[in-house]
Amino acid sequence: RISVEDFGTGYSSLSRLARLPVSILKIDRSFVSGLPTDRQACEVVTAIARVAHALDLEVVAEGVENNEQAEFLAEHGVDVVQGFLFCPPLPPEEAFRLADAGL
Repeated sequence: RISVEDFGTGYSSLSRLARLPVSILKIDRSFVSGLPTDRQACEVVTAIARVAHALDLEVVAEGVENNEQAEFLAEHGVDVVQGFLFCPPLPPEEAFRLADAGL
C-alpha cells in the first residue's frame, strides 16, 4: 500500500492523487492543529476526507494531540488518527515490542 504524506502542503495535489496508485492519504498536522476551533481548518479537513473517500482512499490524520481533535476527525470521515494523544514517536525496537504485545 502506498500513502501520500502531508497532504495539503508542498507538492501534493489532486491531479497527482488521481494518477498515482495510492491507497492512503495522510492529512498534514498543520491542518489538524487548529481543530476543532479554526473554521477554515475544519472545512479543509472535511473536504480532504470527502475527496479521498470519493477516490476510495483511506484517510489518516497526523499530529492528533487531544480528544477534541480526535472526536472531530472521527465525526468528519477520517479513518485513522495518529499523534501524541496516543503515543510519542518510538525507536523501532520499542514500536515492534508494543506491536508484538498487541498494544
